[in-house]
This record gives sequence, C-alpha cells and structure tokens, in this order.
Amino acid sequence: MYRDLREIYWWNGMQKDIATIVAKCPNCQQVKVKHQKLGGLSQGIDIPSWKWEDMNMNFIVGLPRTRGQHDSIWLIVDR
Repeated sequence: MYRDLREIYWWNGMQKDIATIVAKCPNCQQVKVKHQKLGGLSQGIDIPSWKWEDMNMNFIVGLPRTRGQHDSIWLIVDR
C-alpha cells in the first residue's frame, strides 16, 4: 500500500500511518500482497490401500441455527 501511495502522495510519518490503517482494516488483512514468496512444490501423498483406512473427522460449530435448530456440521473426509 505504501509503495503504491508514495508515487502520488507524501507526508511526514506516512509509512507509519499507512501501517496503522492497514493493520486495523479487515479487508486489507484478507488480501494477499504481490511480493509474497510462492509456496514450494506440491508434495504427493500416499494413497491408502483400502477405503476408510485413513480418515479425518471435524465438527464445524457456531453456525446460524436452521429451522430444525441445528447449528453445526459433522465433516468426514476419507482420503
């Protein structure tokens, strides 16, 4: 943000002011910057030899209630 703005604007303490605003802005926290390093090469995973051999379970809770008063999801992943 600072690099983009400094081409057009400038004031004393500009970099500190921009850093403070960006740190408080929820939209700014979600946007990825262009100068981040790329992730590494993808790494393959072993394929299980039988179904349900390797599985994960998780609960997603705190969702808005449905008409049936449910507020969570049970997530099962069979790799």
